[in-house]
This record gives sequence, C-alpha cells and structure tokens, in this order.
Amino acid sequence: MGFNDIIGQDLTIRLIQQALKNGKVSHAYLFHGPEGTGKRKVALEFARTLLCQQNQAEPCEQCSSCHLSASGNHPDLFWLEPEGSSLKIEQVRRWQQSQAYQPYWGKWKISILKDVDKMTPEAANSLLKIIEEPGPGTVLILITTQLQTVLPTIVSRCQVISFRYLTKEQIKHYLNLNYETLDQVEKELIAQFSGGSITKARQLAEEGGVLERYNEVRELLETFSRADEFKLFTLAENLEAKGDQLLDYLDLLTLFLRDLLLWEITGREDLLWNRRFVQQAFPRFKNYSPDWFINCIKVIEETKRVLKQNANTRLALEVMFLNLGQTNFSN
Repeated sequence: MGFNDIIGQDLTIRLIQQALKNGKVSHAYLFHGPEGTGKRKVALEFARTLLCQQNQAEPCEQCSSCHLSASGNHPDLFWLEPEGSSLKIEQVRRWQQSQAYQPYWGKWKISILKDVDKMTPEAANSLLKIIEEPGPGTVLILITTQLQTVLPTIVSRCQVISFRYLTKEQIKHYLNLNYETLDQVEKELIAQFSGGSITKARQLAEEGGVLERYNEVRELLETFSRADEFKLFTLAENLEAKGDQLLDYLDLLTLFLRDLLLWEITGREDLLWNRRFVQQAFPRFKNYSPDWFINCIKVIEETKRVLKQNANTRLALEVMFLNLGQTNFSN
C-alpha cells in the first residue's frame, strides 16, 4: 500500500504530499472526478499518512497506527457512505456524535465521506455546520463523481481536488501488473473500453469475454442506426437480457459514439479510445452529422441516469431505442 501504488494521479499526490511537508493540511477536502480514478484510494492513503506516527510523506507501514488503519480498525478514521440510494440525515447525526470527542490515538481525527452528491438536503446542511465549525484535529475528505450536484456552500468551504481519467497507457500498465495471463489483444480492448477507469478495467478483466462484448456492441450500434420500429423493440428485449452487465453495454455504446463523433469532427486518431472500432465502423457512419452522434449520446446517458434510479428496465430501454430511432429518421 501507499501512494506509490496509485496509478495516474501524480499531480494530486504531489499536492497532498506538499501540504503534508509544509504542515498546511486543510480541515476539509473535496475529491471529485470520474468513477474509478483513485479518489477513494488516495483519500485512504492521505488519512493513513496523517495518522502515521512517523510523520512522513506516506504511511510507514510499521507503526501501530499504520497497522490499525490498514486493517480498518483505527479509532480515529471514520467512513460514511450512502445507505441505499442516499446519504441520510440520521447517518450524519450518528457520525456527528463520534466527532464530538478528541482524537483517541494522536493529533488527527479523519472522516472520509463517499458520494456526498447523494446527500439529502437535511444531511448536506448538517454536514455544512460541521465543516464551518470543525473540532480539534478534524480532517474531512469528501468524495464525489458529480461535483455540480454538491451543495455550493459545501464546495466553497473545501479545498477542491480534481481527479482525471487515466490514459490508455496507464490502464495497460495496470493490467500488465495485475493480469499477466490476459493476452495483449484483450488488454488493448480493455484499456480502450475502460474509458480511463481502473474500476471498469478491473471489472472487464475479471468478467472476461471482452472481445465478444466488443463485437456485440458494434453490431448493436450498426443495427439500431438503420432499424425500423419493430426491430427497435427487439433490441430493447435483447439488451435487457444482459442483466447486471446492461450499464456496461450502454457505457461501451456511448464510448463508440463518442469516438465516431470525434473522428467526424477532428480526424485525429490520438483523441480516440478505440481506433480499431472507428477504422471498421466509420465507413458505415461517414454520412451521419455530428448532431446525430451528440443526440444519440444524450439519449443513452439519460437512459443510464433513469436506470440508476431503479426505473423499469424494459420500458426505459424501449423508450431509449424509440428515441434513437427518431434520431435516425431525422438524420
């Protein structure tokens, strides 16, 4: 463990280590960026470094405090994350009670709050009061993938740190270190499909079948771009059958459309996640306008949002494909 094991966030880590070195640790941080880019891991290593008894730039892994934080049993390290679909006021109140006391072990009392964009209004206002009046040694690390939905007064009172998507080369480096048995074709496809997310890359590597998924999504895109309304309902039925992998298929579909759009607008290969797909598919889509690609992406993203709110899957997919069909007819 330690900062050295974190891939692709060197600038963020340098900023944190500089604050540690200069003794300028803020009482509240807000980590934001795409899912799977290391926010949780950096937050944990930051907390473990503060709690370490050796006062170094990263955890020593030898002291009692490091052993406790590594095992998840440190009395001065707290985690708070949504129960169900939201982070509720009752959770914040229980956590707030634990913050009323002095640090048990050393100088700091650290809390990591995940998905703060999912806070209820009551919970967010309660948290705001704690940020405005922190206790001795309090450090709060808030994590979100949706910065725009976090209460603005919370954002303004935190030191905001951005996390970026990883590059394909960084994803491949991660795969080479952790999945030696995968062949290079699979690693290349996973790096492309991951969209810069370590979490997505790990998921694809462990599930397998990435080449088959690539072919399915390519066929799906080519089919709905020329399908009649009856066929669109069949596509919805087939996609519903993907079950837990449904959102992954929609993510890949969005990624493919994004690459076709960028190729149409710029013609630059260095901006593409999946050059192989664009080379194979673009002749079929070369007469489609940029607006067509943009509208399709908007329709799919809205469907993903609705599905994450536990909407009826079949109905959501049927509406999606009908809207995509209308996009086709207007192109």
